[in-house]
Amino acid sequence: MSKESVAFVRYQEAAKLLGVSRFTLWRWSREGLFPKPIKLGPNTSGFLLKDIQSFMTSRKTLSRRRK
Repeated sequence: MSKESVAFVRYQEAAKLLGVSRFTLWRWSREGLFPKPIKLGPNTSGFLLKDIQSFMTSRKTLSRRRK
């Protein structure tokens, strides 16, 4: 069995990577357009880095189809 490394990204960093606000991430998650955050602690949530990367790849592919 292989061991995958798991990296979490907090809201602020995820928003910065995508060039949007934290509220936009929250709204996209609520609307099902972006992965749901994962509860990391009582006051901490984040996203899997691989989910953010997959989202970015899918958006890039979608935008290229529209041209």
